[in-house]
Amino acid sequence: MKRFSLVLATLVLAITITGCSDTKVSEQIQPQESKTFQGNIVVNQSGAISDVNVVDNFLASVSQGEVANLQINKFTEEGDPIFQTIYYDKNVIKLTIDDSQDKMRAGNKGPGTKTGEYVRLVKEEDGKNIVYNLIDKTGNPSRILVSSNK
Repeated sequence: MKRFSLVLATLVLAITITGCSDTKVSEQIQPQESKTFQGNIVVNQSGAISDVNVVDNFLASVSQGEVANLQINKFTEEGDPIFQTIYYDKNVIKLTIDDSQDKMRAGNKGPGTKTGEYVRLVKEEDGKNIVYNLIDKTGNPSRILVSSNK
């Protein structure tokens, strides 16, 4: 009788476990197409910029409402990298600045990563320079890049 009770309890437990599990195959969600532009922008110590056209391509994608991202690699006078990653998801432009490898950053305190959200990216030319600014929700600009390579 004890053996029968043990088998019955095991059978009930097995049925309960399998009956409560979800056996349906989940529909796979495809990520939105994202354009990653090859050839990151590198700003060296003297301020020369390579591949500034990559920013223009990113700006064009944002203007057309396409998901896009861009990475800008800057270097301090000491040669320490500062990475700016800009991502547009059709709603907002997100900027992440990672200066964790900058040995001279203010006190070397905190995580070294800052983030912000912006509503648009604008390009302005003043005769000598091309300036790229991110504009926040209140209309305030944040300069991300200045190119004197017209």
